[in-house]
Parts: sequence; structure tokens; C-alpha cells
Amino acid sequence: MPRLPFDPSPERQKLHLLAAEFRSILDAFCETTPLLRGCLQTLRRRCGKRRCRCRRGELHQSLVLVERSSARRRVHTVDPRQARRLKAPLLTYRTLRRRRARLWKLLREAVSHSDKLLAWRLRGQARLLSRLGLG
Repeated sequence: MPRLPFDPSPERQKLHLLAAEFRSILDAFCETTPLLRGCLQTLRRRCGKRRCRCRRGELHQSLVLVERSSARRRVHTVDPRQARRLKAPLLTYRTLRRRRARLWKLLREAVSHSDKLLAWRLRGQARLLSRLGLG
């Protein structure tokens, strides 16, 4: 069965689509909205007092922010009003981390398509050299 000639059009189209997605991801990284690395959690604990309800299983609850801005993990108690203000920066950080992972996949995919186009374009090298009297 004869081998079909390579058609560069689909590879070019894929590269253009990847470039558009790449640009949108880079735009997200260029925004100036605040970020916060961490998460909100509800802690349930016993206080240790003899007659407290937590001895019967009704644990005390507190909302905390667990943040990792440095090498150490820090825990801050927050009230519900503060928690509402923290949700957007926490979500933005997680979204950017996912977009960063997607960026790596896009780069690998773009290099693969670029390599195919490069190999296709190099096929004419011998013809070019012979036309110039160098081959």
C-alpha cells in the first residue's frame, strides 16, 4: 500500500490552537488579584473540662486557615466573615496551580507538533542543496 504524503495543515492548526490556549493561561498569570496558598478547614476538638459537652461527644468547632507561605505550615483561627474574604484568593491560587500543570502539557504537545513540522520541512533540504549546486 503506498504511503500517503504528510499533510502539515493539521499540525499547523493544532499549533495555533495550542498557542491560543497558551496565551489565555499566561494572561491568567499576569493578573494582579491576591493569592493565598492554603485552605480553610473546620477543626473539632475536646477542651478537657470535666463537665463540658465535648466529653459527651459534642466537640467544639472552629474554622481555621491552614496556610503555607513559608516552609512551615501555620494555622490561623478565622471568623465566618474573614472566611468569605479568603475564599477567592484561595481558589485563585488553586486554579493557577492547575493552569500551570496544563501549561507543561501544552508545551510538550507543542514541541511534538513542531518536531513533525520541522522534519517535514527538512525533507526538501537535498532538493535545495542540489538546486544551489551544493549537493
